[in-house]
Amino acid sequence: MDTPPPPPPPTQSPPPVNWDALDALVLDFARSDRLLLPPASPSPPSSPSSSSTTTATSSSSSTPSPSSSYRSRLLIRHARTALEEGDVDAALALLRAHAPAALLDHRLLFHLHKQRFVELVRRGTEADREAALDCLRTALAPCALDAYPCMKVVSRLAAIG
Repeated sequence: MDTPPPPPPPTQSPPPVNWDALDALVLDFARSDRLLLPPASPSPPSSPSSSSTTTATSSSSSTPSPSSSYRSRLLIRHARTALEEGDVDAALALLRAHAPAALLDHRLLFHLHKQRFVELVRRGTEADREAALDCLRTALAPCALDAYPCMKVVSRLAAIG
């Protein structure tokens, strides 16, 4: 009388990701929102006669060169690899060094701190649990209040009640 349960439906794997195309989209977005620092180039010492050449150089540097595009893609790849390996601190350090304006987006920063918290909890050691609580108190909670201002109202109401 008991019939066996039907077999589970076959799982479909997601389509493969074209990382180069995704990186190009991210770069286009970052450039349009001016989130990337311009590439550092050796500049001659400033003098009155060199100011006109500096102006010409800076206006021509607004169009990205293939090498700066490559550096940006490499930066994105390193940050993505660090995140995939659970090393959120390395990804944050890369962003702070090369694209600090991206970290002005409080929601992105919140998601990075949230991932850092999750990675610390996953490790499971006592020291990592303490670090996770410290991350929660010093980085994640304050960042959540900035990323999601409605949380300020909720926290105030919780403090009242």
